[in-house]
Amino acid sequence: MTDIRESRPSEALWQLVLSEFHEEFGFDAAEIVNIQAMRDLFIEKIDKFNLSENSAIALFFGIYFFGYLTLLEMTLSQDPDFKVEGLDDFLRILHVADARAALAHDSDVLAQAARDITDGTQRLMEKLQAKAAILTPAPDGKAP
Repeated sequence: MTDIRESRPSEALWQLVLSEFHEEFGFDAAEIVNIQAMRDLFIEKIDKFNLSENSAIALFFGIYFFGYLTLLEMTLSQDPDFKVEGLDDFLRILHVADARAALAHDSDVLAQAARDITDGTQRLMEKLQAKAAILTPAPDGKAP
């Protein structure tokens, strides 16, 4: 008998984005501590907005990037002297998300689906920049 969760389109896209994440970055997303919360948010957005594969991949990469920024912000709040180095790999995730979004035929729907994540990411980037000069948003609002 087929698991009902695996037969839903959102579940198939979830498996796809995990595979794409591993292929693109060489990291098993299943090892992420809050992967279940990320999955729940992803599934909710996919089910509500019926996103394409490229949009789904961009969405997941954006969710991951937002989660990483949240962790940085919490760490800096607890330890203002915490030093962050080597963000190029994480900024690459944002760049790949943007590239996938550009390939999506439903990028307008993706923008609507990810609005809260995009807004939250922008606020965190500004806060981290003010706090520790970690990230400098480009004039278009995206990471450099």
